[in-house]
Amino acid sequence: MLAQVVVKQNLRNACLIFMCSTEAELKKEIGEEQHCPPVARLIFHRAEADVNTHGYIGTFKILSGTSFTPALQNRSSADFKVLAFDVEQLIQNVFQASDLKNEFERCEISQFKKSEDSHERFKKSEISVVVIFNLYFTQMVTVEKVKDELVSGINTNKTNLTQTLKIDVKSIQVTAAENLTTMMPLTSSAPMSLTTSSLTPASV
Repeated sequence: MLAQVVVKQNLRNACLIFMCSTEAELKKEIGEEQHCPPVARLIFHRAEADVNTHGYIGTFKILSGTSFTPALQNRSSADFKVLAFDVEQLIQNVFQASDLKNEFERCEISQFKKSEDSHERFKKSEISVVVIFNLYFTQMVTVEKVKDELVSGINTNKTNLTQTLKIDVKSIQVTAAENLTTMMPLTSSAPMSLTTSSLTPASV
């Protein structure tokens, strides 16, 4: 009997967690004398943190220093992980040394694609790589500012990574996902309101 009561109480709390949007609302429902379940605190605190995260989608083309291979389309492959780590480090270094260093949170590589540019000036064995990545900031920043800082940082950053990976700054594009609490995958079917930088990017 006691086990049945506990199960019913846990089910009731689970339903209340999904019905309430804040920890305060949940406490009001279950009563102040009751302890708020730890999982509920985790969910609410994570949600409150995500509300302050603003996501952006960026792309650029790597002209040399790496070459596209089919393995780069597999997120589990060693090739993907190695290049993703290097590009993430490059982008993070740029923003951590920029005017947006206090707002910048992190960067995540979403996808690598083969460049569709039919006017490649490089050897056939060296195929340019298009990088699609997500940027996260703690405050809303204009797409123009994000793009300007990225372009300027890549142009002036003289680390080993920027010397090895030659990025076409003219190919840089930045898109902001408005009212975004957590960045959704590019393949997600959920609707997003997008705002693209007014700066006209070069075709990749």
